[in-house]
Amino acid sequence: MPTGSNSESLLTLLSRREVVIRDLLKKRKPFLTPLAVLVADLQNSVQICAELPPEEYFELINQIWGAMDPLFRKYYATHGKHVGDGMVYYFFPQPDCNYLTNAIVCAAAMQQAIVDVSRDWRQRKNWTNDLKLNTGVDEGQEWFGTYQTATQLEFTVLGDTINRAGRLSDFARDGSVWVTKNILGRLTPEERSRVHFGIRRGSDNGEDILGNNPPPYPRHSKQYRNLYKLKQEMQAERVAGFKEFVDDVQQGRFPGREHVITASDDLIEEFVKAVETGA
Repeated sequence: MPTGSNSESLLTLLSRREVVIRDLLKKRKPFLTPLAVLVADLQNSVQICAELPPEEYFELINQIWGAMDPLFRKYYATHGKHVGDGMVYYFFPQPDCNYLTNAIVCAAAMQQAIVDVSRDWRQRKNWTNDLKLNTGVDEGQEWFGTYQTATQLEFTVLGDTINRAGRLSDFARDGSVWVTKNILGRLTPEERSRVHFGIRRGSDNGEDILGNNPPPYPRHSKQYRNLYKLKQEMQAERVAGFKEFVDDVQQGRFPGREHVITASDDLIEEFVKAVETGA
């Protein structure tokens, strides 16, 4: 462990690591690299923007970005340029993990993160909006470089990969993640076994039109009810009820005197005798 001036020098260097990286990139030409691209957009963002005052909408977007930032750091993602309030991130080869798996797992983790943000804003605004990120992921080999001026530096990727990921994000609905077959084909069997993927087929017992399953729903169907939400609420009531029951038993509140039926000691004998004699 460095001490004294050496420690201060190390802390100074670490605090400037992003500046050092940017300085190095300024001196380098664009280079061709394999990568995965993740594009995510907030569903119904125009409607949500119209419903919220400007300061609250920016607060919401900043909260979403803040919730996602730890995930992007965890899975070694590099921020890219995106028009509007969406997200573009690049995943490059890493020495100790698969960058393709990083992109897919990160996209799945983002789904749970947006659920937490959505719950927070439903409680805060008392609205029925469910915030959902529609995500597209693709992979390829593209040119990676920077656009730079004297005061600004932006990372960018040129090629079809980012365009395909953007189109997948446009097609995705209800917070789903769309990835290409190319990515799945390049995963190892072990990696692929940890990913749940496929296209949900319609059912013949009305489950799709009644919303009996969680989204995403088939694009060819329409949901007339949300039975899945009701089932989730029923399950929450079950859990809450059992918790109250256990607490009452542990605290001696149940059973109480009003829950106990008293009877004479010879009541059962009298009942048996009456049955046998037919009285």
